[in-house]
Amino acid sequence: MLRDADALIALTEHMKKKMCELIGYERSDIFVIPNGVDLNFFNSCVKRFAQPPLKVERYEKAIVYVGRLEPVKGVKYLIEAIKILRERGVRDLKLLIVGEGTEKNR
Repeated sequence: MLRDADALIALTEHMKKKMCELIGYERSDIFVIPNGVDLNFFNSCVKRFAQPPLKVERYEKAIVYVGRLEPVKGVKYLIEAIKILRERGVRDLKLLIVGEGTEKNR
């Protein structure tokens, strides 16, 4: 499939390199387009909407997951990581999960 595609998208330079290794040669039409957010836009949204609807205090750090709530996404590992941080004494942290899917009730 990698050899026959008209063009390819990789999320990182490392992923691009691995794709070339898999097909056995360099391709000039592998484009790196990282996933990400515009932090300036996101920070202004957080300041505007975090209080009171989401009840995130100014001193708290917010981790926000937005996506499908399906096992393949691994949201349970994010929740477990927050639990570990809390057990280690991190208290000024809030996890916000936004999405729909088969894992929503969990």
